[in-house]
Amino acid sequence: MLTYNMDVTPESVWKRTTPSEAELAQPYYCTEAGVFYAQQHFSTARTDKESYLLFYTLRGAGLIEQGESHVVLSTGQALLLNCRTPQSYCTAPGQSCWHHYWVHLDGAGVAAMEPLLLPGKKLTPVQLTGVKMQEYFEMLLGQMEHSTVDSMVHTGLALHEMLALCAQSILAEAETTSARQVILQAAETLDNQREESIEGQIRECTAYAEKNGITIVKHYIDRAISAKTDNRPEFQQMIKDSDKKLFDIVLVWKLDRFARNRYDSARYKTQLKKNGVKLMSATEVISEGPEGIILESVLEGYAEYYSADLAENVLLPKSIKAARRKLSVNSGWKIWWSTRPCSL
Repeated sequence: MLTYNMDVTPESVWKRTTPSEAELAQPYYCTEAGVFYAQQHFSTARTDKESYLLFYTLRGAGLIEQGESHVVLSTGQALLLNCRTPQSYCTAPGQSCWHHYWVHLDGAGVAAMEPLLLPGKKLTPVQLTGVKMQEYFEMLLGQMEHSTVDSMVHTGLALHEMLALCAQSILAEAETTSARQVILQAAETLDNQREESIEGQIRECTAYAEKNGITIVKHYIDRAISAKTDNRPEFQQMIKDSDKKLFDIVLVWKLDRFARNRYDSARYKTQLKKNGVKLMSATEVISEGPEGIILESVLEGYAEYYSADLAENVLLPKSIKAARRKLSVNSGWKIWWSTRPCSL
């Protein structure tokens, strides 16, 4: 259930999109976003929504409440909210406005960030400096007007960078070694098993195999070993077994479970191909044609970027080389809706 008082100026922007199956398989995706120039009587109350909500205040302040937690989000502050339990937000009492960006986002990457940005399920404002968050929101809003593989990847990267900015701020404010270690461990889960448990991956792969008439002959599982390296005993055994003609398909939960860098991916896929074995993903929709080749290369590049960014910077942001887009707004509401078929 949703109730609201949309007391905003005509310059406000609200964009909506329906993610494709390929987007839903990514660590980060969004369903709607905007910038609200909210006035004194703006308010929203919601019982639940299957997403997270990221706010960033440009001017004024907003009051956000969820359960027993309530915070005032002031200028320059960001906050991640899990919308799966009742929440409300409005222009803060005593404030004449709350100008803010917002985005409804979801995905395994966001879920893995929740313990870091919502410690103990408690609303936690994050103070940010500079204009990077605003630039990433502008980039996101610009990408939502397109339905291409490129826009899908750039949207995911923008969302990653937004959460990375928040993580960076939390790291900078960590006062003790133990607190910093907790954050580092939470960040590391993005590269390991927080995206999905091993058992969960097996269930999805098994369901995919049954649906598509594939007989599973063996599981190769390297527990708690990242795909950033090819030094994985079970992985290497699988490569050796492919030469014995024991199977003709290698089914992975996602392509980044196979390899996290393009060199290893190309090397071992070539070896499998020579042995008459095809690599398939249970959760990523990749066609057989030229579009599928492009998408697969994009996903591999994204996985390598994601892994390198985490390893080298512990989620500290890198600049995305994209021109800042200024919103072109005339009079009246601007609402976009895209079915985003994104022919892949």
